[in-house]
Amino acid sequence: MSQVTRSALQKICATCGRQITWRKKWAKNWDAITYCSDPCRKNKIRPNSLDTTFESKILALLAHGRTIHGLAASITCEEAEQEALDNNKNDKPDEEDPETVRESPGDTRIDSQPTSTRERCRQAARRLAARGEILITQNGKVVDPSFAKGVMELKLPS
Repeated sequence: MSQVTRSALQKICATCGRQITWRKKWAKNWDAITYCSDPCRKNKIRPNSLDTTFESKILALLAHGRTIHGLAASITCEEAEQEALDNNKNDKPDEEDPETVRESPGDTRIDSQPTSTRERCRQAARRLAARGEILITQNGKVVDPSFAKGVMELKLPS
């Protein structure tokens, strides 16, 4: 299969930002395919949602970091998630933080397990990378966002 044909048979999911590879069962409606799975189709990105907040927060933190650290500025998804959740908590003080586990009144601990918001932040980073707005690196090397595991370092393109 030629490189042109192969790239024509790959798309990026509109929700999670992962690569969608052509399947025979989608042959008749390949042009209409925009989501990789039913969960992604059900959790579409909506305006003014936490997903768009993550995207804007990632870009804002990278822009701010570039003014301070220059081209070498980078952040992690965890930093962007924490910043966005802190801002969201300040906007809505009555809502409970999804990462906080309360065992007794006054006792707050941060759960060590990644939350669904962490994955939503990673999805936002993958969408930005698919659009070419940021680069995702690991150990200083640019990686394919669809297959990145572990801590993702986010940078603006040079």
